[in-house]
Amino acid sequence: MKRYILFIILLQVFVCKGQIYTRGGASQLYWDWRPDIASNCYEFTFVNYVKVNLLPPHYDYKIEIWYWDDCNYGKSFVMDSNCSIIHQPLRDTLYRVTSFYGERDTLCGFDSPYDPGTNLNFAQKTSPVRTKIIYKGLVYLPEKCNRWYFSVAKSFPTNGIDQYYLTNGNTAGDGTYTNFRSNIDSMLYYMWSGNLISYFSYLRMPVTCSFDNTNFSNNSSNRFLSQPAYYFPVGKEINYNFGNYDPDHDSLLISIPDTIKSAEYLTSIATFEIFCVHDAAGNPVNDILTHNFFFASLPGASGINPSRYNAQNNPFDTDSTFHLVDSTGKMTFTAQSDMEPILYTKATEYRNGKFLSETFIINQFTLINENREPSFMRIDTATVQNALFNSQGTMMSCTGLPISFDAYVKLPIAGGYLIVRTTADTTLPGNGACTITGVHTDSVHLKFTWTPPASARGLYNVYVSAKDTNCSAPFNHYLQVFTLSFYIDSCLSPLNLSPNLASNGEDNIVIYPNPATGKVTITSSKEFRSIKVYNLVSELVMEEKTRPSRQLELDVSSLSPGMYMVNVDGVVRKMVVGD
Repeated sequence: MKRYILFIILLQVFVCKGQIYTRGGASQLYWDWRPDIASNCYEFTFVNYVKVNLLPPHYDYKIEIWYWDDCNYGKSFVMDSNCSIIHQPLRDTLYRVTSFYGERDTLCGFDSPYDPGTNLNFAQKTSPVRTKIIYKGLVYLPEKCNRWYFSVAKSFPTNGIDQYYLTNGNTAGDGTYTNFRSNIDSMLYYMWSGNLISYFSYLRMPVTCSFDNTNFSNNSSNRFLSQPAYYFPVGKEINYNFGNYDPDHDSLLISIPDTIKSAEYLTSIATFEIFCVHDAAGNPVNDILTHNFFFASLPGASGINPSRYNAQNNPFDTDSTFHLVDSTGKMTFTAQSDMEPILYTKATEYRNGKFLSETFIINQFTLINENREPSFMRIDTATVQNALFNSQGTMMSCTGLPISFDAYVKLPIAGGYLIVRTTADTTLPGNGACTITGVHTDSVHLKFTWTPPASARGLYNVYVSAKDTNCSAPFNHYLQVFTLSFYIDSCLSPLNLSPNLASNGEDNIVIYPNPATGKVTITSSKEFRSIKVYNLVSELVMEEKTRPSRQLELDVSSLSPGMYMVNVDGVVRKMVVGD
């Protein structure tokens, strides 16, 4: 029996060779307000994806979370004016809630391939399979402050916070990979280490977040729902979204923080104590437990200040094709070369225009030069009911109207293997749902249904993840995450078309038949003089003026099927035009 087991392991190692898989993982830290326990209690969750090794690692049952603020538990709490240490930063414990070995993220129903061992070629060193480890714990904040900061940065779980590999070759001491190239040259991190000193860290990636509990103590943070990216093909247009979701439905601004500092700043740091760090110009830097990325120079660039990758349109080698929609987090790009970039993405949360919080996700993946085409998604526009598309592709609709449509995720070449999931039941309030058929084939059908509840307002996103592979060596899993966006309004005054919010009964306006196919009759208990018909992007598509009347027949046969707003002397009603 032992011989057979050894043979299987050797076979797995053999088929691994020649594959390209990302070494790095993905990490995020977020929280939920827990008023059921105490008004100042927040439950923090740390989610970490790491590579799977040949032998399963053991993950520690607890880690530490550190926190401080801009009020009484910050700089003056940690050290005095002479930089002598008074207290450590506040600390609590997060406990592992996943299994002893973590949870495997697989596609074809088995864990493979594995780490082939000692070969120093990056392409043959790692696995596409990830282990997910989750830690949770409660934090009781001792005061209210407009900015609290949190970091998982000490007492790392054994193999639990995976290394993120940088261009300069600092790769946890196990060799510089012969084909390794990242978009990040180096990373600076201030952290407490024994006697509270600052130092460089190239090997471990701290995970941070912050929020305001003075004005918004009842806030739960944004979190990222999508599986992390593992790798993407070079030369193919890619869709991806980290799946940002805020349970309180506050406004989110998604960005890639530009943390570039000068070379002088990077090289001037020695062993200054935290809160007493100075830059090259002698100015104090009051960061603690924070990190800054230093983008690598572009291929072929040289000199004292070479051109570098940037956070705006080229965070890695995309020839400036990278585009991020800051309201939804949708990313599109076409990679230009093999590399192992890190995407460091921030979600800033606002309520009524005021800052609430910042959360981050860190993800390293691999770009590979392959001919296989990735999947694509198409919406069958002929099936869309009770929604219209604006110029940005967002579906516009109203509360109480049942939205439905069909969509397809397909592979360009027959014979593939797709697994498709959506967040319709998570990110849409009420009865959002998606029926998926045809999984494990090269063509998957999706049927979406949702009736926005009366409380729904603003922008909502559904994320459609499509992971594909041929389930045979080299097991390359392409993961794309497509974004479906909805803008919902009450439509009592749709998109600010009318300031008059009269109730249905006040003017007794009736439109029939509704839905309409040809002519409709509009009646009112009061006389009216004009009727204006708008589509859901506020465009005036029809207007009729009449003598004072309580009834008018309107021919809508020229209108495309869909939903419209009918403004009768300032009072607005919904009208649906059928096929």
